Order: sequence, then structure tokens, then C-alpha cells
Amino acid sequence: MLRILALKTTRLWILVVALSGASISMVSADSSRTDSRTEVNAAQQAITQLIDQFVASWNLHDAKKLSELFAVDGDFIGITGSKWDSPAKIYQVHSELFKGRYDKSVYAISGVPQINLVSPDVAIVHWRWSIKDVRDDSGKVMPPYSGIFTWVLVRNNSNWKVRSAQNNTITQS
Repeated sequence: MLRILALKTTRLWILVVALSGASISMVSADSSRTDSRTEVNAAQQAITQLIDQFVASWNLHDAKKLSELFAVDGDFIGITGSKWDSPAKIYQVHSELFKGRYDKSVYAISGVPQINLVSPDVAIVHWRWSIKDVRDDSGKVMPPYSGIFTWVLVRNNSNWKVRSAQNNTITQS
């Protein structure tokens, strides 16, 4: 009888030790998950701010501010398929656009951006937009239209920059 009681007590202690060990590891796992979630939320907020800065720069028709959102080796593919391989070229092209048909254009975000963190320092973002008050070659205001951006972002220290942007219009099918 004493032997059975000792065996049951030993099993109980093993169970208590095993459970307390599991809860310790569960607490550390939860803690690292919380840290990771916090990091993801901070990245998503910073990326959303970057999108907002792009839209604000566009609506101010400020090609300099817009080009500064790009990484040193950043590139941009416009809605016509033209590719600009540096922030300097992005600045030059947008300066001309803002002097011409896009001089009174108004850009807006449509919906919620899809932000996918590939790693802590790389993200792929899809975000929809709409634009109005764009003029055609004759100076007539065109109907509003919409599109979708795909961005590859890189983080250097705490700053997110656009490494690559591709802009497409959305056609109704």
C-alpha cells in the first residue's frame, strides 16, 4: 500500500513538473509571439504611412518628395509600362507629369492595402488607388480611373523605402 501511494505521489510530481515546464515554455512562446505581433503591427503602420506620404506627395504635385520615398536603387514602372531606374529619373519624369496633364490631379487610396512581410526588412504591398482631374492631350478633364500598385519595400534601420513599384490601371472586363 505504501509502495502504491509512493508511486502515485511520484506520478503526480512528474505531472506537476511537466505541466509547469510546459506552462513556462508556453509563456515564453506567447511572449515571443507578442513581440513578433508588435513588430508586424509597427511595420504595417510604417508602411501605411509610406503609402499616405506617396499620396500626399502626389496631391501636392511634389516630385521631389515623391522620389525621396524610393530606395537609392529604387525603380518605378508606370501605367504605360515605362520604367525609371532611379529616384533621380523618377523625380525627372514626375516633375514633367506634374507640369502637364497631372498638374491638378488628385490621388486617393481605395480600400485597405494588403501588406505581406516577407522578412522583417522586406515587404510586398498591393494597394488600390483612384485618380481624378487628369487631363487628356487636348486639355479636357478625363473621367476618373483606378488602378493597383505593387510595391516591394525594404527597410533600412527603421525607415521603409520603395525598392520597386509597378503601377497598373484596372480595366473593367
